[in-house]
Amino acid sequence: MKLPLNVYQCAACQHTIEKIQKYSDQPLKECPACHRQTLSRVISPSNFHLGGSGWYNDGYGTKKSASNTTGETK
Repeated sequence: MKLPLNVYQCAACQHTIEKIQKYSDQPLKECPACHRQTLSRVISPSNFHLGGSGWYNDGYGTKKSASNTTGETK
């Protein structure tokens, strides 16, 4: 199981930390630098990337021609 890397930043001193946590773990609140309860999680963009040429190049969603392309009759 791959655990997410959470980034936290303190609102008081701007100290930033990274912490690997389970989804079920409680979020951190106390800043390790200034010990105030002002730590909050920073939402970062995902690194999700679709590979390949893309579904839009495959003609996804376009209507198929009604003509028979193999030349065979039914």
